[in-house]
Amino acid sequence: MAVIIREMRQEDLDSVTDIESQVTFDTPWSRRIFEDCLNIGHSCWILEEDQLNEVLGFGLLSAAAEEGHILNLCIKQGHQRKGLGSKMLAHLVSLAKDKTLKQIYLEVSVDNTEAIKLYQKWGFVPIGIRHGYYHALDGRRDAWVMALVLK
Repeated sequence: MAVIIREMRQEDLDSVTDIESQVTFDTPWSRRIFEDCLNIGHSCWILEEDQLNEVLGFGLLSAAAEEGHILNLCIKQGHQRKGLGSKMLAHLVSLAKDKTLKQIYLEVSVDNTEAIKLYQKWGFVPIGIRHGYYHALDGRRDAWVMALVLK
C-alpha cells in the first residue's frame, strides 16, 4: 500500500475526528481542538492511502523556543502495527530537525504499551510522569513525559 503524508486541511477534519474517536475511547479531541491547531499554525499532517485518498492517520507538532511537542499522533484502527505510526513519527522528527529544534517532547498514557515501544524505538526516553494527565471513563490516567534530543 502506497501512502503519502501531506498537510492537514479543514476538509480532513471529519476523517480526523472519526479516527480520533475510534482510537481514543475515553476523551478524544474535539473537532474544535483540531481546528484550533490548524488556525494557530501548528504543523498538522495527514497520512493518506495514495490511490484511494483515504485518511489513515495524522500527526501534530508544535514548535517554540527550540523545542517541539508532539501534540497528537493517531493511526486508524485496522491500520495499526503496519509501520504507519513510524512513518508519521519519522516525518514529525524530520520537521523538527528542519526547524533546528533541540528536542521533542510528548505525553503518552502509561498503559499504551504499543505507543511507548514505538517512541522508544525512535530514541524517546521517559523523563517524568504527569499524574492524572488523561481523563478516563474510570477516573484519570497517568502519562509518561518522553523526550528525544535531536542532533
